[in-house]
Amino acid sequence: MAVSSVEAAHRPGGDSGEGGFAVRLPTGRVVRENDDVDYAGALKDAYGKGPAVCLCKAFLDQRKLKICRGDRENGVKYWVARYSGTGEEHTDGCRHSALHPLRTGAREYEAGVISERDDDGTVALRFRLPLSTRKSAVTPAPMPSRKDSADAAREDRRSASPLGLLHLLWERARLNVWEPQFGKGRFSGILRGRLAGAVDRIVLGRTELAAMFGSLFVPEPSGARDALHAVLGGAHTARRRVILVGEVLFSDAGEPYLAGGTRAYGVSLKLDAERIRQRFPRVAPIVGHGGRAVALVVAEVTGNRTHQGNHFLAVVDCVCMGVERMTWTPVDSTYELTIARKLYEEHRSFRKPLRFDAGRDVALADFELRDVGERPVPLEVFGREDGAYRGRAAQKHALYDELYGPLWWAWDATTSTDPPAFPAAR
Repeated sequence: MAVSSVEAAHRPGGDSGEGGFAVRLPTGRVVRENDDVDYAGALKDAYGKGPAVCLCKAFLDQRKLKICRGDRENGVKYWVARYSGTGEEHTDGCRHSALHPLRTGAREYEAGVISERDDDGTVALRFRLPLSTRKSAVTPAPMPSRKDSADAAREDRRSASPLGLLHLLWERARLNVWEPQFGKGRFSGILRGRLAGAVDRIVLGRTELAAMFGSLFVPEPSGARDALHAVLGGAHTARRRVILVGEVLFSDAGEPYLAGGTRAYGVSLKLDAERIRQRFPRVAPIVGHGGRAVALVVAEVTGNRTHQGNHFLAVVDCVCMGVERMTWTPVDSTYELTIARKLYEEHRSFRKPLRFDAGRDVALADFELRDVGERPVPLEVFGREDGAYRGRAAQKHALYDELYGPLWWAWDATTSTDPPAFPAAR
């Protein structure tokens, strides 16, 4: 039986390109999310005519998807979502796959903090911070009692912090996954497109994230400034906060700021350098070793503007994470940055498990190598040799044997400055 070029490209292994995953609609048309110019129009034409088919698996082993329609604040939207309970039927790289709970830090939340609606696949998140503005002056979110914000947040599993939201965005946008066929690297257009697709399907309580969200990656596309100012104006009128995501740069004096925030997007806000250093001490070294930093900022629109028309924003909270420069996959240390860079340079397929608000005592693989067979291989770097750290390493060994099988890779950075060779691709 003949298959189309898009279907042929969608053999096991996930996306055939960074633009998105391919589906066959009941109209017979094959489209790819975020890649086809008229993707939304194609879904609109196919709505009500039957299920779509995900092409993440071989031609004779495909999985059905439902075509959904919903009214959003910015208009009617169409999208595809998996049927309830079918996540494990998709390939590991597919956006519709469901991760084993032990492969994500989100398992540490209480039931209901992250929930997927059966009717349309929308993800509802129980967010920790209030979304409405207050009449009194803005008070920054309380400083966690320990340096590591993930450890401090573990004390409350009943809701997700801004860091948990940032990890949810990266996971839903699949920016924690890299495939060599994605090209030479991720650029601002890819970041914005993937985040927009994830944001469109997330609600915080009863509030659509899209109505209060802006991405500030540069260079910015035409109309991005006006679109962001429309979000800011709507948030100020509705008395709700906004959530911004962008790259953090550091001045020669070590002061953090959002790249393009003022010049490109017309927003004026000040990040608290001391709070960032105390809460995320690993981020600056990652940037110093050639990585990048990403911030999620929760802020309030003050209503005041500069004479150039820039909006003044009051920062309520800011969380940061380090990422590898070309792929934008998250990294938690300079050792992990070395591994991620080596994986990229060797054209390997890999995934970074995200911690969300889980504490450092919760065992997660540093990376998963995804081009070595049916099951991914965990990658782990050991950078310390004290007794407590060795005990945690033993815990990870037991988890890896249970979850991944006997094959896994490790780099003991205390005895070798260079990582060993990775398992061969198959």
